[in-house]
Amino acid sequence: MKRRILTTFTLLLAALLTLALVSCGPDGTEETRAEETTAETIEETTKGTMEKTTEDSGYSKGLLYRRENSGYSVIGIESPDRDIIIPATHGGEPVTGIGDEAFKDCTGLTSITIPDSVTSIGRAAFAGCTGLFSITIPDSVSRIGDSAFCRCTSLESITLPFVENTHFKDIFDAGRVPASLKRVVITKATSIGDWEFADCASLTSITIPDGVTSIGDYAFKDCTTLTSITIPDSVTSIGDCAFKGCTILTSIAIPNSVTSIGEQAFRRCTSLKSITLPFVGNTLNGSENTHFGYIFGAHSYNENSQYVPESLKEIVVTGATDIAQYAFSDCIRLTTITLLDSVTGICDAAFRGCTGLTSITVGNGVANIGDAAFYGCTHLTSVTVGNSVTSIGDQAFKGCTGLATITLPDSVTSIGGSAYK
Repeated sequence: MKRRILTTFTLLLAALLTLALVSCGPDGTEETRAEETTAETIEETTKGTMEKTTEDSGYSKGLLYRRENSGYSVIGIESPDRDIIIPATHGGEPVTGIGDEAFKDCTGLTSITIPDSVTSIGRAAFAGCTGLFSITIPDSVSRIGDSAFCRCTSLESITLPFVENTHFKDIFDAGRVPASLKRVVITKATSIGDWEFADCASLTSITIPDGVTSIGDYAFKDCTTLTSITIPDSVTSIGDCAFKGCTILTSIAIPNSVTSIGEQAFRRCTSLKSITLPFVGNTLNGSENTHFGYIFGAHSYNENSQYVPESLKEIVVTGATDIAQYAFSDCIRLTTITLLDSVTGICDAAFRGCTGLTSITVGNGVANIGDAAFYGCTHLTSVTVGNSVTSIGDQAFKGCTGLATITLPDSVTSIGGSAYK
């Protein structure tokens, strides 16, 4: 009788030990945990197999995994560290995902390293990680779940690829980007969508990668602390109101690849001091909306002085063929304008009434300076004329009372009446 009781007790103890070695997720699928032991496989008739593997040097202990078709997903951690490093493989197979709520409320987590093997990050994966300061998401990731970084209230910097059908703000708390977030580096994208970063009032720096071809309407509207942005040569269009209300943006360079700039693209950019752009107006060599004020909200050249920011002093035009009639008319606060060699002509009254203009450099590509081109530029003291100019129109520099002398190249063959009076 004693032997029978002892045998029964031994069997029960063995069963309990077996259960202690097997852990199942909420859906009954097998989980495994990386531990510092020799790799071994334990057979269990109802649960399949569980791997208990040697911990790879440098990787975090206690990570919990779930077996997927293509490898493993990390679904949690037993004892969260301040710094977590996820391995690229587990049990000889790739780690391809970070599951829903995997690190939710790991408030002590300050950094995490994600390998290139990972292709998906689940819903609320890092929600409530209030100590996380920065994160880099590899280009291999093609899906980021909603609210993945919800309540990450200390996050200052994020580097990530743009993934299809995911909006930047959706990975945060109900579309609200944390007030701590200052810097965004986009590593892979083809476009910046409409409203993508609108109202991200804490952002100071955004890097757009090569390969982006368009910046959508209102994309950066009211990014009121944005001080710098780099637009790559791949961009061909900038949408309506794209940078409207970026009130402390001081300079911007638009590459020659851009062929259209939307209405009010830079409206209320009240701190803008300099701008480099390939053409003036809405489109390259367009016949409508060719006035400079168009990108600031002016409906016609008559409104240039009302809409061009008072802070804006320096203009460089890099790619246009002509500066259209009245293009800069009455831009009274501009002080310096440079036209590069691609510009071939300055049309009638192009800079008429630019009373604050002190110097202008006309590139070697310009052949003609139109009638009244600089009429009434009363503070103009320096004019550099390229060596391709052949004609200067009537009253071209009339009323330029500050201009004592002007040196013309030998190429000039025609000077209109009252050109300098």
